[in-house]
Amino acid sequence: MELDVFARFHAAPGQEERMAQVLREQARAVRLEPGCLYIQPARAKREPARFFLFSRWTDEPAFQVHADLDATDRFISTMEQL
Repeated sequence: MELDVFARFHAAPGQEERMAQVLREQARAVRLEPGCLYIQPARAKREPARFFLFSRWTDEPAFQVHADLDATDRFISTMEQL
């Protein structure tokens, strides 16, 4: 059964463009991972500091492999700083 994942982020003042860049880079890398069917970042039009990341995985185990990657840990750490 496919798994859809939705994440929401809010950038600190002055960090909006950096967050947008990090999300684009992450999406490009994740698209190459086995089990990733779709990933797309988005930015709210009315709240430019609010971002979203939508992804679809072949199944929960495929997403868990992604979640356990060092690259995913680095992404989360970066997003927490922004």
